[in-house]
Amino acid sequence: EKENEANRNLIAKLLPVLDNLERAMAQAQKSACDSESCRTFVQGVEMIDGQFRKLLEAEGLKPFDDRGAAFDPVRHDAILAIETDGHPPDTVLDVVERGFLFNNKVLRPARVTVAKQPARPGGDPGAQDLPEESLEQEEGETDE
Repeated sequence: EKENEANRNLIAKLLPVLDNLERAMAQAQKSACDSESCRTFVQGVEMIDGQFRKLLEAEGLKPFDDRGAAFDPVRHDAILAIETDGHPPDTVLDVVERGFLFNNKVLRPARVTVAKQPARPGGDPGAQDLPEESLEQEEGETDE
């Protein structure tokens, strides 16, 4: 039990390194690598990335990508809600930062964008039409 918790804590600390390695690989693939030494360097980093991922997976780390799934507050951290008719409300539209499971338990929730129902024409469906004096009275009450 203590060993599992120690492994969990160590792997959690390694996730930002894994994220940055992934970003570096994505940038390297976008960049023009004109020289043989540059291509060799990128291939070397790709090999290190693959080795690092295999090692972490062997220890119980598993990434997850829930695009299209229903939002789950245990597995997801919603950072943006986007109005759309193309998906049901609370559907994961995009993954900004991958989530990870460690031994089948959430180690880090995925940071995601989710669908929300578009506002209906004419304003917020939950808003009430209050007379102007009611708004002023409510504002006055909060100032005291």
